[in-house]
Amino acid sequence: MRIEQPSLGRVGVDSFTIGLDWHWEGGWTLATSSRLSGSQEWTQHRYEALSDDEALELVQTVVAELLGLV
Repeated sequence: MRIEQPSLGRVGVDSFTIGLDWHWEGGWTLATSSRLSGSQEWTQHRYEALSDDEALELVQTVVAELLGLV
């Protein structure tokens, strides 16, 4: 279930987490999870084997999308 928030112009986000892990052999791993307003379910994504530049770009993209900036 999703609850619209007309005053915000989009669906609100109750919670969001982002984690970065670095491994010598594989580079960066980015994991995100979020829960939309009124939802009982979490959405999770995992991106592996990222370079430094890819990890930074992906973090910026994910946060911008979450905040509704794009």
